[in-house]
Amino acid sequence: MRRLLITLVFILLAASAVQAQIDTCPAEVETALDLVAESCDALGRNQACYGHELMQVELRDGSAPFSTVGDITAAADLLSVHTAPLSLETGDWGIVIFRVQANLPDTLPGQNVTLLFFGDAEVRPQPDAPPDFNAPMQAFQLVTGVGDEACRDVPLGGLLVQNPHEQTVTLLINGFELHLGSTALFTAAHEDKLTITTLEGNVQVVINDTVQDVPAGFTLTVTQDTPPEQPEAAPEVMALPAEALPEALPQTTEPGGEITGLLRCANTGGVDVPAGSTLALRGGWADYTLADVLRFAASNPTSMDYDGASVPLSYRTGPSPWTGSDGAEGFQVNWFWVVTNITPSTHHAVWYVDGGAFDCEIRAK
Repeated sequence: MRRLLITLVFILLAASAVQAQIDTCPAEVETALDLVAESCDALGRNQACYGHELMQVELRDGSAPFSTVGDITAAADLLSVHTAPLSLETGDWGIVIFRVQANLPDTLPGQNVTLLFFGDAEVRPQPDAPPDFNAPMQAFQLVTGVGDEACRDVPLGGLLVQNPHEQTVTLLINGFELHLGSTALFTAAHEDKLTITTLEGNVQVVINDTVQDVPAGFTLTVTQDTPPEQPEAAPEVMALPAEALPEALPQTTEPGGEITGLLRCANTGGVDVPAGSTLALRGGWADYTLADVLRFAASNPTSMDYDGASVPLSYRTGPSPWTGSDGAEGFQVNWFWVVTNITPSTHHAVWYVDGGAFDCEIRAK
């Protein structure tokens, strides 16, 4: 499956000329991203690639040219970059991609942090960055545009950041210390503010020695010298350019069709399903504080066997808002394993979590 767009919400629009223009956006994006993927394939560590037109660039004296799609230069040679918003009239959509080491160890030479600036986004290296943030593009100032998008599907401008799985990367964006174990979208109307929307994993932002988690599916806007608030459920993000990211994002919404809760199934004697069914087998965990849910998810690996054979995890959702039986509000995280074409027989799906094993009997006729 192509990773053209990470589509969180897609609304079909019709009728008017404006709506017809809106519908053309995915085609414009596809053309741009095809060119980016082809042009930036050779991008290496601590380098930047001119992914798609149009952008304004300020370079250090003597730096390699950086004015044409496919140009690659050292990340440290870029003093400023301002990419252009998507234009349906010209087909321009400014995209620049950085692959940098940040604070990843030297023992991981093939792994990099990917920074993808798109649309109306301006970036400058932080001139007075602390010594701990002295790697190329580890500390920078970001401003993204505000106003009307060219189409409803594509944000006006932003920054996508993705770091290698099982690694935590530390960045300094607009003066905010960030610990990323994830993929996230960043926007900033001003240099003293930052909006963090976590698409996968978790982001921690540090302000005045206070650490605030922003888990997948949540967003938080922070301002300098103001204590961080609690993150909120992320608003609808229509579509984001993702083909240039090294890893596809996991599904972020629950699937359609039959969902079977493994814990409930194990406690109620099993479930009867028609032969040939497809089941999304869900293991869920909930608690009253976000910190407790995040700690549980990080420290309790979960897995499932189906008829004695391990099944790979299909995707994870949450943490997301949850209300307990007592009416108190909290958060939940869910893991899903998808089993297709269940044959006529009695099957066992065993969920392993928190040191326990929960056997869900599935009777297919």
